[in-house]
Amino acid sequence: MERPSSKELEKLTPDDAPDVFVLTKPDYDAVKPDDKTDERSEIVNAEAQMTAIDFDDSTKWRVRATFDGKTLKRSATVEDEDFLGHVSNGLAIRKEDIFQIRLRVDTSTTNGRTSTRWTVLEVLQHRRASGDDD
Repeated sequence: MERPSSKELEKLTPDDAPDVFVLTKPDYDAVKPDDKTDERSEIVNAEAQMTAIDFDDSTKWRVRATFDGKTLKRSATVEDEDFLGHVSNGLAIRKEDIFQIRLRVDTSTTNGRTSTRWTVLEVLQHRRASGDDD
């Protein structure tokens, strides 16, 4: 389609304008995708390192864990009360220390967007990093 010349544009009147459609919220709601949510929980045994510890809030730890052939790092909640008690009583943890943990991986997908939450259910074993003489 050719672009109109300036003379043709000068001849246009308001009646020549295309109709304007205004969409309202009900119009958007009518075509909005359903908020279909798919939730999954999986419990895995993993080898992990605690890369950041929050002594005041057990929901703000950072954990690097290896399971299913992958190493991932994310925020985690620690629910193992015995382990948290040892930490409160002075258990020295270095970021190189290795832990065997039972980890719950909660995955939620809504409209194609996935979020994942980790919860450390139990610390099964704590091994000092090699070369640690303390």
